[in-house]
Amino acid sequence: MSDAARRKERQRLKREKKKAQERRAMAGSPYKRIGQVGRIEACYINADWEAGGIASIHLIRQNPQGGMALACFVIDLWCAGLKDAWGAIDMTSDDTDGHLKRAGECFDLVRIEPEAARHLVAGAIRFAHQNGFRLPPRFERWTNVLGDLPDIATADLSPFGKDGGLLWVGSFDDLQSRLIGCSVDEFLARPNVHFVSEVEDFDEEDEDDDEDIEWEDEFLDEVMDNLIEEKYQKTHRQCLDRGETPSPLMRDAIQNIVVLAALTIASQPEPNDSLLKALVTRVKDRFAAGKFDCSAELEEAMEQVFRVRELTPEPEPAVGGELPQTAKA
Repeated sequence: MSDAARRKERQRLKREKKKAQERRAMAGSPYKRIGQVGRIEACYINADWEAGGIASIHLIRQNPQGGMALACFVIDLWCAGLKDAWGAIDMTSDDTDGHLKRAGECFDLVRIEPEAARHLVAGAIRFAHQNGFRLPPRFERWTNVLGDLPDIATADLSPFGKDGGLLWVGSFDDLQSRLIGCSVDEFLARPNVHFVSEVEDFDEEDEDDDEDIEWEDEFLDEVMDNLIEEKYQKTHRQCLDRGETPSPLMRDAIQNIVVLAALTIASQPEPNDSLLKALVTRVKDRFAAGKFDCSAELEEAMEQVFRVRELTPEPEPAVGGELPQTAKA
């Protein structure tokens, strides 16, 4: 056989191998199929993810069956690891453009290499398991859309943790719903755990010896923005799961709910925790009465947030298990 014939045969075999791989992919999970053969259009993360402790990843792929697929991940780098994973596989380009526009209104989005995003998600899964946090329901669907993750058991944990320990920023109810095998009190009793409860829990009587600390506005803004974005992502997904169209004003509605909570707390005895007091003051400074939007449309959006969160049951407590080695279909 001549050299030209051998090259031609090698090329033919390579084409056949590629087609066989595509056929195997098409026969399995639609989420895995998209992750294996769908071309990546974009992958973004919030620019302040390292400083703020919350990473919001947004990956867009082509769906080989038509349309676009979106996979989103919310990662708590300071404590809980992978907090949320959601998306859709039947979106249009206008849908994904709109999603990115809305996300960009809350924080600056920057490009991230898909491989770097996979390493971050893999580390978040390992970190959650290591610290006793349950993983989001059906998260494997969206890790499949993201693409093959590195080995979870050896995933890089260098971006995770806060000052050598864990820092929980959120409500105690949310913390309890995410913990596996222990109570909030048991978790907070760990020597390396610190916490900041969010504005809706400011009435908790938590003693703090650091009342004279002066918290920088930039840090307080990051805490607030991350809380608002996390609530938005969760409520948006809950609407989609219920077959309900999320209000285009949902993020503004959640911001208003935070403002109302802070104003309510401000009218009551001051909390002992210095950071909690600083957050209340900062909310009042950022969202003065003259800037508070009480339009009828926004009131409807706020009603939707309350309704969806009230009607959406919390996930069933997970039964402990072995550390996942890979994200399965």
